[in-house]
Amino acid sequence: LLPTPPIDFGAYKFCKTCGICADACPFGLIQKGDPTWENPASAKSGIQQGTFEGWRTNTADCPHCPT
Repeated sequence: LLPTPPIDFGAYKFCKTCGICADACPFGLIQKGDPTWENPASAKSGIQQGTFEGWRTNTADCPHCPT
């Protein structure tokens, strides 16, 4: 198959407007709105790897996420 450009099937827009994951995160590590690589995790939360950079690459780090 020939390579084709990526398509927009609505996942980005859905996640940006839904916010259920962000509301359910007890530590506030999943942010609403535009995606970011910034890590809002603090020492008091007990989880040093927040947002996409951490929890999405190693879901076992967060005991509260059902993933």
